[in-house]
Amino acid sequence: KLKTDEIHYMGHSFGAATALHAARQRPPTSILVHEPATEWIPDATRGSLFDADRLQASTTKNYTYWTSNVTDAFDRSVHDMDMLILFSNEWDQNVWGGVDVLKDMHQQGLFGRQGGASRVDVIDGAHHSGFSDTCMLTPTWLAREVGITGPR
Repeated sequence: KLKTDEIHYMGHSFGAATALHAARQRPPTSILVHEPATEWIPDATRGSLFDADRLQASTTKNYTYWTSNVTDAFDRSVHDMDMLILFSNEWDQNVWGGVDVLKDMHQQGLFGRQGGASRVDVIDGAHHSGFSDTCMLTPTWLAREVGITGPR
């Protein structure tokens, strides 16, 4: 039996961007995304995630790159729901996907709904491709040799 009162969205990369965008249209109980392709999220949803009003208190200086003034018919913020956003050590070191801004939002208490269980975290030793079907298509020995996955 499907419990329609408990819906959770999850995704990786483009799937994570899709989950965040879908959450604004049909709010779930929670959102779990790994390395969302934040530069390709529709503008209004990116503006919701990197909310300029929340970021006014941010210590990250380059957050304006991520914000957007574009609006759409879905008058909801992704911060109205509990979220877990995970990044690999690779993305954190390369500062991809707005990881620095989102980590700062979390540290400043600006991430997710007030009093909620939202979190931004980094998985040490992880690589982006380790969470996709690339692992099924590329032999592990080859992926390690060319650097698209880590040693574990």
